[in-house]
Amino acid sequence: MHGVAEGDAGLLDLARVVLEGARYRVTAALSAEPPVLLAEDENNVVAVTAVLSPEQIVVVEPSVSRVLSERLVQAQVPEKRWDGYVVLLCAQRADTEQSRVLAELANNLRQLRRVIRVGVQPTHAAVARALRPLLPLPTPVLGATLDDPLDALSEVDSRWPSRRCRRGGRGGVPDRRGGVSAGRGVRRTALPSRRRERSP
Repeated sequence: MHGVAEGDAGLLDLARVVLEGARYRVTAALSAEPPVLLAEDENNVVAVTAVLSPEQIVVVEPSVSRVLSERLVQAQVPEKRWDGYVVLLCAQRADTEQSRVLAELANNLRQLRRVIRVGVQPTHAAVARALRPLLPLPTPVLGATLDDPLDALSEVDSRWPSRRCRRGGRGGVPDRRGGVSAGRGVRRTALPSRRRERSP
């Protein structure tokens, strides 16, 4: 896996839109080729790039990691305890061998965490899914109410047929004498006796 990596400008622009929508402050790293975005919020600093093919991810990863490492060194401020992420995006899918190599790269947790996503469609929704580990959880809608699970179970239980029988609805349940307790409109039916008849 060698060669010059080409950036995917469309996918990177979508990443900028998604991160800015999540209240990251996004800037372009200087002298980075292919282009790299630096995104920062109160918890994370992220270096993002997008390339055209999965094999180029391995080519660009060292330079993107270097951009992030340099930013972390510059930001040695006590109150800023950032988590650093290298994010590598690609719209093309990886084959089996490429997937194995990329998995090894993503599992390398030394110094930096790496988020590698291939097969990312150039849509806002697809890029947002790819960046989900870095995005804040959605905030509850103001005034929205959640159903009480116990109330929901009670409602389901009240519609269960056997409960209607016990409340005198249509149908019936066996009683202690072997018959059927009648609800409204249901006749009592005697079950056959199990006693042995005496022989004459």
